[in-house]
This record gives sequence, structure tokens and C-alpha cells, in this order.
Amino acid sequence: MKKFAIVGVIVLIAAGLAILFFPANRLGTVPDAKDFELIAETPRLTYSSNEDIRINANLKNKTWRSYIVFHGSKIISVSYAKSGAEREDTIVPAISTSSYLGPGRSFSSEETIKISEPGKYTVYVDATIRINETPCEYTKSFDINVE
Repeated sequence: MKKFAIVGVIVLIAAGLAILFFPANRLGTVPDAKDFELIAETPRLTYSSNEDIRINANLKNKTWRSYIVFHGSKIISVSYAKSGAEREDTIVPAISTSSYLGPGRSFSSEETIKISEPGKYTVYVDATIRINETPCEYTKSFDINVE
């Protein structure tokens, strides 16, 4: 009887691990927009002109499911515009690569920009992925001052 109980526990653990690590979209599951979160930050909000401005960003899978995610050469891109000015269109790399994204895991990016003209700027951080045939786009923005 003990042997059957041990085997049963092992089978349950194996089944749980298989569900956890088997990509959900292979079964047709597509996440909701809220299942992922884009976080973007910079160490400071005021910089001197021509100073390196480091932008850190993470696109996090907030679910317990894993996914095969399709994306371009860059998942996360950074752009900026003078505050109040029209934002220029960003070029999204062609979706040609796939990556595994486990439960609670993130795609991370660190980019450095330089701005030469003083003023107030809005920094835009975009993440573009596709899961199955569903495009998922996330954007965060924040303002910085360049003196």
C-alpha cells in the first residue's frame, strides 16, 4: 500500500511539473493583456545634456503558465520625444524568433540614450511580442529633464 501511495505522489508531482513547464500556448491558451507587465525605470529623472541615460526594462510573465513567445531581434525598445511634441513612429523588428518564457520570468533589457538639447522629454518603452497569432503590445512612458 505504501508503494502505491509513493507512486501516486510521484505521478502527481510529475503531472504538476509538466503542466507548469509545458508552454500553455501549445494547447491554444492565449494570455490576457494583464498576464504580462512592462516595468521601465531610470536611476534618476534629471540629467545633463549628452550624459548617458540608462533605461532598464522588464516584460514579466505574471502567471503560473509558461509560453512560447515570438518576437523580433529586440523585444523591448526605447525612444523619446520632447514633452508635448508628437511621438515619432518606432520601427518594430520583424517577428522572426521564438523564446520560452516560464512562469514569473521576465525578458530584460538595458538601453542607453543620450540627449543633447536641454528640455523636458518623455521616454517611451515598448515591448512587442506575439503568442500564437495574437499580437501583444505594451508601452510605458515617463518624463525626464535634461539640463
